[in-house]
Amino acid sequence: MRRATNLPGIIISLAFSLAPVTFWLTQKPLNQRFGNFILNATSTGQILGLVGLSMFAVSLIISSRLKIIDSLFGGMNRAYIIHHIFGSVALILLLFHPLLLAAAFFPVSWHRSALLLLPGTDWAINLGITAQLLLISLLLLTVYRELPYHLWRATHKFLGLTFFIGGLHSLFVTSDTSVNLPLRYYLITLSVTALLLHLYRTVFGRFFVPRLRYTVQKVNSLENHIVELELIPKNPDRVLRFLPGQFMFIQFLSPRLGESHPFSILSNSGNPLILAVKSLGDYTNRLRDIPIGGQALVEGPFGRFISANYPYPQIWIAGGIGITPFISMAEGLTVPASVDLYYVIKDPGEAVYLGVLQKLASQKSGFRIFPHFSKNQGRFTAETIISNSPVSDKEIFLCGPPPMMHSLRLQLNKLGIRNSHIHSEEFSLD
Repeated sequence: MRRATNLPGIIISLAFSLAPVTFWLTQKPLNQRFGNFILNATSTGQILGLVGLSMFAVSLIISSRLKIIDSLFGGMNRAYIIHHIFGSVALILLLFHPLLLAAAFFPVSWHRSALLLLPGTDWAINLGITAQLLLISLLLLTVYRELPYHLWRATHKFLGLTFFIGGLHSLFVTSDTSVNLPLRYYLITLSVTALLLHLYRTVFGRFFVPRLRYTVQKVNSLENHIVELELIPKNPDRVLRFLPGQFMFIQFLSPRLGESHPFSILSNSGNPLILAVKSLGDYTNRLRDIPIGGQALVEGPFGRFISANYPYPQIWIAGGIGITPFISMAEGLTVPASVDLYYVIKDPGEAVYLGVLQKLASQKSGFRIFPHFSKNQGRFTAETIISNSPVSDKEIFLCGPPPMMHSLRLQLNKLGIRNSHIHSEEFSLD
């Protein structure tokens, strides 16, 4: 059994991000790089620029959603966490890059220092200034977003333009990148790869990204603001094949629902394909108005939230609409199966799928259901779990609101449960 981990992806991402520094170090001896304020500030500024640009490129590559990315990071949700972190760190590094270079020149000439921060006659410097202003604007919107999803997502398409301008700056500015050929060729290769994958995903995705066409067959409005969608493949020979617990990206071909969103899969097969969505915003509110016969494009599957990949006994913990992957997993359980499922909801009125789960529990030996109504029973904690289910030597699966999962993970860690035995599904970044 191979446990899902993001370590290979993190190591490779860091290696590609730090590789330019190794080329940079071969250009001059260290005593010519460091020694006084001017040398220290100049060298540090150059390193920040090289690493920042490389991390920016790696962040774009991760967001391409290639299947190999899913494998390297142990799930696309984990990959997007690293994408978010690398993008944020790249912003910080690239922000300080020109400031340190300007600081290095300030003791010698304040005028020359200012030329690094203000537009002038050097077009390569102007490209860097333009790229940095765009990057600051776009990444601040990305990291600290309060925009509607479709507007926030649109900003991602302009990250490629920003990166392209910044890449031109790094190649044509008078620096090590113009004389150190290994460094220059490395940055060109990494930058071109990042740009091509970014274009593949954002601009030409409709032509090149493999997707399956589905047709909406049923739209059921359930209690607690949940809508259940049932879709059938347009071509019965082209069906989404997935393992219970995985998720997909789906794009409904409607003017008001044009964005692609990730959703867990409720059904146990791709024909019909069923998903359940809770109304939490403009997009999810509009899903209940999708007409029968409406078309959708499905991409996937993604994720490593797959209980069948791990030994039993297991404990499953679902918060609210986070129950959806567990229904698919429960339907796929082999008998006998030692699984305790905790269904955490506010009150019985929110337990939309409790009846379905209880029916499955009656059919599957060893599958037990523990509904937890927080309004009457109080906050759900690790102590609640151990009162019914010993947690040692068990695989634990979490899916629900991120604060709930984070809190439970910390509580389980205090009980001696290692993170390698705690598996969570969260997709709150992109």
